[in-house]
Amino acid sequence: AGKVAACFHLMAAASPLTHPLSVVERCLQLSSLPPDLVVRICFALDLTHLGSLTRTCKALRDALNADELWRVKLETIGFNIAKSAPKRAMRSLTTLEDMHWERILPSATTRTPPAAKHSLAFKCYEGKTVVLFGGKTLLDVCTTACWALDTPTGNWFKVDDQGPSPRCFNADGGGGGVLRDGAGDEWLAFFGGYCQPGYRDNDTWLLGPLGAAEGCSAWRWRQVQADGAIQSEERPKARFHHSLSVSYDSSMLVVVGGHDRTISCLLDASVLSLRNLHVNADPPGSNP
Repeated sequence: AGKVAACFHLMAAASPLTHPLSVVERCLQLSSLPPDLVVRICFALDLTHLGSLTRTCKALRDALNADELWRVKLETIGFNIAKSAPKRAMRSLTTLEDMHWERILPSATTRTPPAAKHSLAFKCYEGKTVVLFGGKTLLDVCTTACWALDTPTGNWFKVDDQGPSPRCFNADGGGGGVLRDGAGDEWLAFFGGYCQPGYRDNDTWLLGPLGAAEGCSAWRWRQVQADGAIQSEERPKARFHHSLSVSYDSSMLVVVGGHDRTISCLLDASVLSLRNLHVNADPPGSNP
């Protein structure tokens, strides 16, 4: 069985373009084995080679159509699959058939944020909470409104807005604005933006420590490198329409590009790191 399994590995990794005859011959030899024996041998293969083997010929694909085999292989990569649908689960991992949009309907018993454009919206708490901040109202006025959405229930909760001045265009792209500090706490972080009544600043604000939306009353705003200046030279140049991206370990915020006050393009980049900080250990009102 070990030799046959080794042969399976070679055949699964072989290219039909470089070894067409050997692959065909091996398919004929292996497909002639009893199906139960083929399945038992294939338990020695990893998931990648097993998938390759099922594509070599119809006989082997039919022989390897065993739920238990696929369930065990999926469990080896961390997926707990129901015994009744392992092949379906495998297909879901490799195709877009099961991907679809799902609308989150707000609860009829809670308030909802007013309609706004150019707002910030980032997820936290393992995707169970979405934080919405700022933007422009339907009257074209910037706002400081901040809300937290509990995605499992659709309930909205009002967040303290006693922090940044009214603003919009805080970020036009990027992978998110939620950072983790050295203690593992999550903080919404944003920089700059277009402020009412029409100037750009280079303020940096943190909101947190984040968590469940229903506990947002405990979240607090903290300003980073606050010196009282609207456009401090100690911080990146004031801008809007910029990009916010988060590093792979979620400890650093990267600000790239954007427009300055003359609507000229900026091509610089700056990094803010919370990796070595425990932000919540500082008393409220202090600045990281």
